[in-house]
Amino acid sequence: MKTLLKILGALAWTMNKVRCVGEVNRRDEGKLLEAAEAGAGLGCRGMARLFSAVLAAVGVESRLVALARNILDGRD
Repeated sequence: MKTLLKILGALAWTMNKVRCVGEVNRRDEGKLLEAAEAGAGLGCRGMARLFSAVLAAVGVESRLVALARNILDGRD
C-alpha cells in the first residue's frame, strides 16, 4: 500500500507540473522539468521520462516501455 501511495503521489506531482501536451521530448529530466515549469507541453516520451525520474526519487523502480504502431497494417 505504501508503494501505491508513492506511485500515485508521483503521478499527481507529474500531472501538476506538466500542464499541457506538446512536443518537448528531451533526454535530460532536469531540462524536461524546466520546460514544463516554463509552460511548455511535453510529449508522451517526455512525460514518461519525467514520471520515471520522479518515481526513482521516491524510491520506486520503473522502466520506460515504448509502444509503436505499424502504419502499414490497417488493423494495428
